[in-house]
Amino acid sequence: TTTNSRRYVNVPQSDLTFFVKKNSRIEVVMFFKTRNQHGKLKIALITSVIDGREGRGTANAAREIIVNLISRTEEFEFTLIHHEPFEDPIYERCRTLVIPHLPRPFDRMMFREAVYWIKLLLRGEWFDVVHSLSPRTWPAYLCLPASFIIIQAYEAGVMRNLHDLSGADFIFRFTNRYLHWRMHRIIATSMFGRQEIAETFNISMDRVLILPLGVETSFAPQEIHDDALLRLRHYGIRRPYILSVSRLDPHKNIIRLVEAFSRLAPDFPELQLVLAGGAHLPSYTEKVISLIKKHNLSERILIPTHISSDDLPLVYSGAKCFVYPSLHEGFGLPILESMACGTPVVTGNVTASPETAGEAAVLVDPYSIDEIASGIRKLLTSNQLRDTLRNKGLVRASQFNWIQTAALCASLYKSLFQPQQKHFKYPHARIDDSRR
Repeated sequence: TTTNSRRYVNVPQSDLTFFVKKNSRIEVVMFFKTRNQHGKLKIALITSVIDGREGRGTANAAREIIVNLISRTEEFEFTLIHHEPFEDPIYERCRTLVIPHLPRPFDRMMFREAVYWIKLLLRGEWFDVVHSLSPRTWPAYLCLPASFIIIQAYEAGVMRNLHDLSGADFIFRFTNRYLHWRMHRIIATSMFGRQEIAETFNISMDRVLILPLGVETSFAPQEIHDDALLRLRHYGIRRPYILSVSRLDPHKNIIRLVEAFSRLAPDFPELQLVLAGGAHLPSYTEKVISLIKKHNLSERILIPTHISSDDLPLVYSGAKCFVYPSLHEGFGLPILESMACGTPVVTGNVTASPETAGEAAVLVDPYSIDEIASGIRKLLTSNQLRDTLRNKGLVRASQFNWIQTAALCASLYKSLFQPQQKHFKYPHARIDDSRR
């Protein structure tokens, strides 16, 4: 047949069709019959990001998305793909594939992926959609046997990493900026993240969609009775205290938070600062600890090694306020977790934090130690302000849940196969889109 001055040879077969372009070179494109016998879309989720990573961040968000998606068996047939065998109940709920190792020296992640994707292709495996739940993408994704590929980028942090770039980070950056033509849709979690991805990946905004995160139902106000106080003391936490939940990373702005607390400490001699989330980068952790010692605050600033997920809602609920002066966020889920537990929030007025917080938090310039200290002081000294933000925060947090997030994701999958819709349209927008 002839189309737009290009000639194609169409060779129909039962499950496979070849389209051979006849010009200076030959290209073969394969389209497999993918829907199962019940007409369900075949969806592959790349889930390595959750393996062995209990806790917060992208691993927690990915787990909640997966759990709520794979329950939608009436619409989709799911396959979970990861890099190592891992005991997790989530893998017992649907078909699972494990990417095998290769002989040395080829046993590198991107080589393993490329070889495995090609093997799947050659044995006739094809998916309607492959959805990678990690923001880090190897060039091997180009070999994925799928009609559509979705990358869960959240924001462009991997492109604007502020510290300790590894060789892998350079590969991720190169892939995102120069090899993104098979990223049919890229998922951000905020307006800020969408804009940042479009600019740093150098792609059209139309390909970047917003999928807001949710809050687990376990995050709710907890009563602080004697048993609860014992659980807090188990971690070395004593009331009154202010809380920050994040790893000790430069973009989480912990050093300025410690400096702000040092200015408040003389006026609030019983107050404790709890930095929950754990150490990450050794060099930055050493700087934080050195600063704490410099201000003689070792007895008043606590860095717990680990707080269990079961106890985290209690730790949120017991705090006077939650402080999250991050310099860069794609969403800022701890803001909503704190609000859901009834604890008022102080957060930064940059990147995605003000989007997530809405009008239910004290917003400060995270680059100003004075503003961080002033924001904390306002909440510590005004019961009326705390009560107002507590009520606003509970309402704000109730607008975000994982069931809605999964429903939006499912709508995205189906929209890819509706050519009459040029762009995917979300139902009720839960993030203020006045700046879209």
